[in-house]
Amino acid sequence: MTKVCPNCSKVNKDSSTFCEHCGNPLPEETQKGGFMGWWNKQGTGVKVGIGIAGVCCVGLIILIAFGAMFLPDLNTLSDTTTTDTSSSSTPATNTESSSSSSSDSSSSAVSLVISYSGEWSGAISDESGTRSIEGTGSKTIDLGDITGAVAANAQKMDDSSETLTISLKSGGETLEKQSTSADYGMAQVSAYI
Repeated sequence: MTKVCPNCSKVNKDSSTFCEHCGNPLPEETQKGGFMGWWNKQGTGVKVGIGIAGVCCVGLIILIAFGAMFLPDLNTLSDTTTTDTSSSSTPATNTESSSSSSSDSSSSAVSLVISYSGEWSGAISDESGTRSIEGTGSKTIDLGDITGAVAANAQKMDDSSETLTISLKSGGETLEKQSTSADYGMAQVSAYI
């Protein structure tokens, strides 16, 4: 640290009580204690290091918040094998028993199709909230007649190089599709219906 002379504006050593250039008395430090006193005594390297650490912490908080939007809610984990079987088999039964009434509703029904032979997990977010999904093998998840924004993701739970594909469909038409073949890769889709 250095002291600047208020008379000639020359820089002096921190320990100086009189200006080494003009001899005028130098003011004593006004902030000797507390955070500002400590901060003023730190070199540029320390200040830059603290600044970088602060930016990294803020970035990490943002990543955690963003990740929480797409990761499964641990309080509502459910096995989609059971959920998918009941939801996908019910419309098929309805179609067989009364094809005229269900054909109108199935034309606007939204479904999520996950194609992968291994184990996977992910999440679905729509107007009703966010729910987690998981399963093994290819699955079609009936989301029903929904409107608004919908987003979903699926992540491979192994290091297989096989491709995982996730598709968002409405009325049989593919709205968005994404694939990954990376180890533990994740694919995500979103659309506004």
